[in-house]
Amino acid sequence: MPSRVFSTIGNSGNIIRGLWQLFRIKPTVSWGFSSFALGVGVAVARAGTDVNLLDGLLMFTLVGLSLGIASTGLNDAYDWITGTDKMSIAKGTGGSRVIPEGKMSLKQVILTAVFSLVAMLAIGAHLVLQQGRPMLLVVAVGILAPVAYSVPPLKMGYRPFNELVVGVPALICVVVGADVALTGDWSWLAVGLGFVHAMFGISWFIVSRVPDYEPDKQAGKITSVVYLGRDNASLLSGIYASIAITPVPFLAVEFTPAIVVSVVAWFALVLGVFKLEPYNPEHASRLRLRNMHITTAHGFGMSILLPLMGV
Repeated sequence: MPSRVFSTIGNSGNIIRGLWQLFRIKPTVSWGFSSFALGVGVAVARAGTDVNLLDGLLMFTLVGLSLGIASTGLNDAYDWITGTDKMSIAKGTGGSRVIPEGKMSLKQVILTAVFSLVAMLAIGAHLVLQQGRPMLLVVAVGILAPVAYSVPPLKMGYRPFNELVVGVPALICVVVGADVALTGDWSWLAVGLGFVHAMFGISWFIVSRVPDYEPDKQAGKITSVVYLGRDNASLLSGIYASIAITPVPFLAVEFTPAIVVSVVAWFALVLGVFKLEPYNPEHASRLRLRNMHITTAHGFGMSILLPLMGV
């Protein structure tokens, strides 16, 4: 009996550690929470402190469930089924790796992802009822994006330029969703800054696909890097980062001088990606982490400067 109790406690602890690992805190903060912070900055700059804190908190939870649990869980499950994660060995890539490390079973990962989607439906329904039509698109994208990315028949994660088709709309919706949840209305500033931040996000995402080039290719996962070749990864990442700042002159003139932060982030990103060593997985993993931190700093930095400098 005591051995069975200790075994149960040990298994529970393993699952808890697995859930935390499944959350993938660094990518989730860079993808989701920094985008949410950017949206909060836009909302406070527009409305001051007269914001809806409850709906803001629910939107924050929705972002965490969508980008931190559902997307990773579904992607991990399908990558394990297809064999991609069994071949991926580079540090920091290959999903959360909770299945190959034995911290969670395939069934547990799928159930966790499904539970997250159900919770997102409940939270999303409340937000749509409270905020109306502008929130409907945000919630729909938040729920559909992780499903479309990993699950057949779309499984966009196995197709080139999925980062543009799924990633960019999802991240823009996080920024706009935070703005709408807090103020009750959307703004072009949230859309514009969301686009800038989303393009920065997919710029580092391209670098993250370089270490997984071989396992992705063998598993039939035709990512943009597999499709174009890893020699072109730095060019594609640099193009995405440069497209990001195309709305900057308009945003600076029409809305806020705080947009200069985006120019600084762009310069730092581009400076890094053209030093990418495409056949050195460890270097690519380090560069991915560096550019992830730059993108995170952009989102949180703008969230502070926007209210201070005004719109």
